Amino acid sequence: MRKIDLDLMLKIANKICLLAFVLYLFSMLVYPFVTSNFNWEHVHSVWYTWQALNVGVLAFASSVIAFNISRYNANKQTEREFIASKALLPKALSELCEYCEESSKIVVESYERGRSRKLRRDKLTSTVTPYPSFHVAVFQDCIRHAQPEVAGYLANILMLLQIHHSRMQSMSSETGSNYSYYKSCVYSLAHIQVLIDNIFDFARGMEEFEKKVMSWEQYAGMYRRFGIDTDDCEDLKKFTLSQISKNT
Repeated sequence: MRKIDLDLMLKIANKICLLAFVLYLFSMLVYPFVTSNFNWEHVHSVWYTWQALNVGVLAFASSVIAFNISRYNANKQTEREFIASKALLPKALSELCEYCEESSKIVVESYERGRSRKLRRDKLTSTVTPYPSFHVAVFQDCIRHAQPEVAGYLANILMLLQIHHSRMQSMSSETGSNYSYYKSCVYSLAHIQVLIDNIFDFARGMEEFEKKVMSWEQYAGMYRRFGIDTDDCEDLKKFTLSQISKNT
């Protein structure tokens, strides 16, 4: 069960308990006094008759209050831990931007080699960029303490980065004939960079987390940053638009 579903169920349960307690107070305090014309002996007899119920209700109310206090403290502790983890997130994202910038060299070179039959015979001049390590621990701490939406977003970036690095390692030994594959690799790298850029303001504390709608303009900016002429790559644009449509 997702945390958001559990929180919703707990809120509903608290409202039901509050309503039941209000009805109990009315039945044990207001109603006996009103119906007996404020006769203390009648009220006392009602309380004595329902003594076992009164003890049970008070014990249950105390348990509910104690549970909510404990839950509140646990949530606050989780928030503090996430704030501490999030403090290093901008540095981790900056490191990943540098990694994407460097790794784009071998990806774009493989892509250009796949487009041209003449270049397929040539060996790649770019080398595999070493996989950074700093962001892993930061992402893990943030995922552990963040809300489900944020945790899922960061986990997705972490997964895509590992897939990208695995693909990049095999590029130097490939012939370059699989153009469609390299096209998807270029898109995947741009997709990772767009995801990173979209969460930067949240990491810096400038805005609340929100899954932003991606656009072709964002990807085109990434391609140009990687040194790809988007005006000369109509098939890459079509592929990117199809992937944006699927993600949307």
